[in-house]
Amino acid sequence: MERLTVTFNSRERRAVLTNFCQEHEVTFQKHLNIYSYYYTSKVMPNTVLLLGLGKNVRGNMQYILDELNLSPDFEGYKIYVRVSVETIDTVEGYIRKNGWKRTYLVKTNNEYAKKMESCKYLITETFFPESWVKKPEQVYINIWHGTPLKKLGLAKNTKNIPGNGNTQKNFINATYLLYPNEYTYEHMIESYKVRELLTGKALMLGYPRCGGLLETAEKDNKELIRQLAPNGEKIFVYMPTFKDYISHEAVVEESRELLDYLDENLTDKQIMYVNLHHRVSDVIDYEKYKHIKQFPPLVDSYALMAVSDALVTDFSSVFFDYLTLGKQIVLHVEDVEHYVRARGTYMDMLTLPFDMAHNKEEIIQALNKGKTYDDTKVREQFCQYDSRENAKRLCALIRTKKKGKAKLYNNVADDIGRIKRIKDSRIYRGLKNRSDREDKRQKTQDIVIRDIEKAGKRTILAVTDCCADTPEFERLRNVALDYDHDKFDLFIATSEERTGRDKSVYPFLFKTPAFGYRDNVKLSNEGNQLLEMYKEGRFEYNEIFDVIKYDYCLNARANFGNCEFDVLFIYDVSDIEQLISMTMQKAKRKYLYLNNELIKKILENDRYVLDAMSNISQYFDEVFAYKPSVSDKLSTSIDMSAENAQWFSRVRELKSSAQIRELLLGQTDQV
Repeated sequence: MERLTVTFNSRERRAVLTNFCQEHEVTFQKHLNIYSYYYTSKVMPNTVLLLGLGKNVRGNMQYILDELNLSPDFEGYKIYVRVSVETIDTVEGYIRKNGWKRTYLVKTNNEYAKKMESCKYLITETFFPESWVKKPEQVYINIWHGTPLKKLGLAKNTKNIPGNGNTQKNFINATYLLYPNEYTYEHMIESYKVRELLTGKALMLGYPRCGGLLETAEKDNKELIRQLAPNGEKIFVYMPTFKDYISHEAVVEESRELLDYLDENLTDKQIMYVNLHHRVSDVIDYEKYKHIKQFPPLVDSYALMAVSDALVTDFSSVFFDYLTLGKQIVLHVEDVEHYVRARGTYMDMLTLPFDMAHNKEEIIQALNKGKTYDDTKVREQFCQYDSRENAKRLCALIRTKKKGKAKLYNNVADDIGRIKRIKDSRIYRGLKNRSDREDKRQKTQDIVIRDIEKAGKRTILAVTDCCADTPEFERLRNVALDYDHDKFDLFIATSEERTGRDKSVYPFLFKTPAFGYRDNVKLSNEGNQLLEMYKEGRFEYNEIFDVIKYDYCLNARANFGNCEFDVLFIYDVSDIEQLISMTMQKAKRKYLYLNNELIKKILENDRYVLDAMSNISQYFDEVFAYKPSVSDKLSTSIDMSAENAQWFSRVRELKSSAQIRELLLGQTDQV
C-alpha cells in the first residue's frame, strides 16, 4: 500500500472544518489559542513584531525602532513590541521620549499569539516561543544578540542539550540570519548543528547597535559628555558578564570588592560608569562611591559607550561591539582558566591584542597608561561589515517595494479596463521581471546576502522519548555513536522535560546532535473539543482525524520548523499524542517502531491508541517491532478483521543495531 504524504494548507483545513460542522451540525465554544490564530488570522502588510526588549529599550532594538519610526520609508507601518507588566512603564517612557508614534505595545499573551500569526515581519535577538508556527508569507529576521565568546547550543556540553530545540527551530524558520562577521557565521551554524536544515539566507551585516556606536561617535557629543563628566573627567565603562558558574553570593562579594578598589584608586580626573547584572546591581550601594556610577537609566548605553575613553570587561562579548570604535579595551582575566573550564570558549582570549589585567591592580595600570596596542587585524576580522547604516540596511529588507515600470503600466491598464489582456502579454511580463529585479537591488543595496553553504548530507531524525537506559535505546545508541558524520546528520529527538538534566545519557548527547521537543501537544480550540467528543463516543476517530490532523501538523512545525528530513524514525515513543504529532513531520521516508509500552497499550485494547494507529499507520513506509511474532500475539487479543487492526499485518522484525543501521544509513556494521 502506498503511504500517505503529509500535506498542509490552512485554507484546505478551513474547508474541511466547515464541511464537518455542516454535515454533523456541530458548533464550538469560542476559545482562541495560537493555533486558532494560525488558521483565522490574516497576515497584514506593513506590520512588524519585535521581541527582545528586556527591561530596557537599548541596543539593537532601540536603533531598529528608531529607523522604523522615524524614517519616511515606513510611513503607515505599525510596529508592535512585546512587553511584560514590569516593563510597560519603561517602554512607554522610551516611546514618548523618542517620538515613536508608529509603535504599539503588546501586553497580553492572547494579543501576542495573534500578532505572532498576523504580522508580516518578525524580528528578535533570541527566539520566538515554542508554540509559534511561522506562516509561509511571513518574513522572519533573527539577529541574535552578539558575537559569541563562550560556547553556545550543543557545543557547550551542559546538561540541558535538549533545551536548545526551540532555538534550533527558530534558526530553521528564519528567512534571514544576521551574522556580523565570518567568525560568528561559522560558530553559530556549527554550534546548533542545523546547517543542512536551514531554509533561509545569511545576512552579513553589522549589528544595528554597532552602527549606533559609530554614528554617535561621529556626532557633536559635548552636551552628553558634559552630563556624564561635568568636570572634564575621562570616562570609563565597566561591563562584566554575569558569572552563573559560581554562587550568587560569591558574584556579589567579588563585584563589591572590585568596585571598592577601583573607586579608591581612580583619580578625580577619571569616572567609571558600571553596568552590572540587575541581580548584582540591586544589592550594591553606589551612593558611597566617589568615582563609580551606575549607567544612567535615561541615557542609551551605546551612546555612553560611544563617548567613553575605555572599556573594562571580563568575559562579556560586549568587547566585540566596542572594538568597532577602535578605543582601549581592558580584559580582566583573573579567573580565565575557571571560566574556560566552566563555559568553554571559541577562542583563546589571551591571544587578543587588548590589555590583559590579571588582577585589579593591573586594571588601574592599564587605564592610566591608555591604549598602546594595535588592533587593526582583529577589527578587520570582527567588524568587517560594520557601518553607520547597519540599522537602515537591516530595515531595508522589510521596506515596501517601490513601484517599477510594470506596476505603473498595470495601473494604466486597470483604468482602461484591459487588465487580463495586458497581464498576459510578453511586454507586461518583461517589464514586471525587470521591475522586480530593480526593486531587489534597491532593497538590498550595500547588504551582503548569501546562501548558507550545505554539505549535502542526508538528514535523519530518530525520535526517542527520554533516552532511557533500556535495551531499546542501547541499540539506537550504538548506531548514533558510530556513523560517517561527513555523509549523515543523525539527530536524536528527545523530550526536554523527560530527558532532564542529571541522566547518564549526557556523555552520549555531547557527541550526538540532539533536537529537543516539548511534551505538551497543543490542539486548536476546535481540535480540543472534537477530541473530547470522540472520547465521549459522539464520533468515530477517523471522522475527527480529517480535521485535527492539521493541528498535529502544526505541532510538528512547532517542534522542528518547516524543514524536511530525509528519514524519520519514530523509535521509542509511548505517548500517543506525541506519536501522532511526530507522524506529521515532513520526511521523505518514515519508519515506526512499536516499543514495549505501546504494544502493552494495544494488547490492553486501548481504544484511543488502536483508533489513532489505524489512521497514522498509513503515513509510514514500514512498521517494526522487536519480534515478528508480535503480530501473532496481537491477533490473539485484537480482532484482526476490524478496520483499526488491519495494519498489524505489516509489522516486521527489527531487533539489532545492525538492522537499524541498515535501515537509517544504508550501511551494515563493520566487522
